[in-house]
Amino acid sequence: MRVARRARNLLLAALTAALLAPSAAQAAVPPEFYGVVSQAGLAPEELTRMSENGVGIMRVQMSWKKVQPTEGECESSLQIPGVPVPGECDWSHYDEVIGGAAAAGVEVMPYLLTVPQWISGDENTPPNRSDADRAAWTTWVQAAVRRYGPNGTFWAEEYPTRHPGAASLPIHRWQIWNEPSDGTFWHPKPDPAEYGELLELTSGAIHAADPAAEVILAGVFGSPNEDQNGIDAKPYLSALFRSRDLSGAVDSLALHPYGPNLKRSFGQVRRARKVFQRAGFGDRPLWLTELGWASGGPHPQLSKTPAKQASLLRKAYRGYAAKRARWRIAGITWFAWQDTDERGVCGFCADVGLVTVDRRAKPALEAYRKVATGG
Repeated sequence: MRVARRARNLLLAALTAALLAPSAAQAAVPPEFYGVVSQAGLAPEELTRMSENGVGIMRVQMSWKKVQPTEGECESSLQIPGVPVPGECDWSHYDEVIGGAAAAGVEVMPYLLTVPQWISGDENTPPNRSDADRAAWTTWVQAAVRRYGPNGTFWAEEYPTRHPGAASLPIHRWQIWNEPSDGTFWHPKPDPAEYGELLELTSGAIHAADPAAEVILAGVFGSPNEDQNGIDAKPYLSALFRSRDLSGAVDSLALHPYGPNLKRSFGQVRRARKVFQRAGFGDRPLWLTELGWASGGPHPQLSKTPAKQASLLRKAYRGYAAKRARWRIAGITWFAWQDTDERGVCGFCADVGLVTVDRRAKPALEAYRKVATGG
């Protein structure tokens, strides 16, 4: 297993080095550079619309709470080819989303998050605070990889029936948790060493099921809310990498470099890259798994006008594409594809989409299409 991981890391390093070559630096940006985050339900036609507008990858929350609300075996120990596998895990929601995205030619990048009630009454409790929790989490993670990863049961048994003739797109990128430096997603308060332990545990589970999988660090942002016990990105990341040797657990890095303007966003990436380099991770690819501005709303820094949102999107994608080789940026998943009517989510989330709640295009969608397709 360690040999396989070392080989994979060497391959990632070689690919990253190739990005630095002059010919590669001028090469076309790959499709997965242009992504979106979904923060609401998706109709099949929306996935086709994503593809038509240049979306190459969609980041989706994969919720343990949603899949396995009842304690028990996630899968039956009896595996019969072609026969549905009984168990306590209900994958129907993700079958629809992942299968629909694949049929539209959009790759899915899940980020694993939340715990069910039988683990904790608080869904943002980390699932590594007891041996029983760690075992249950590991079992669920491996079940997800065996279902949706290469040679997964979903692709072999259900996808061909749901989407006849469509090419499969197995998941090979998995992100572990979301913004653990912010108290919103890590209760009762952020703990870099505890997240490091979860990262190592989860990476081991994923790589056991798919040795070639790409395990991605959770994205953190510059200055989380102090009222939620948030820890700024630089000290959080520094403490995380000091807490344990994560060289075999992390294949790719991630950030959420939100800021009032592009200059501030660039500054967050520069500071984080210094931390990564000091920790010995300077050669790893970097995903910006959330970046965005809203077209309205009350947020003092991230709420803009529809025209300004479109302008910032265009400048961000072009600016980061120009720095792609130097900063080893693998891709950017814009937050988000659609607006939401849930105003309590965050100060700007309700208005951050490329389309409105009723799916009308904003100016930002046309800006996205042009940068992603060259149109």
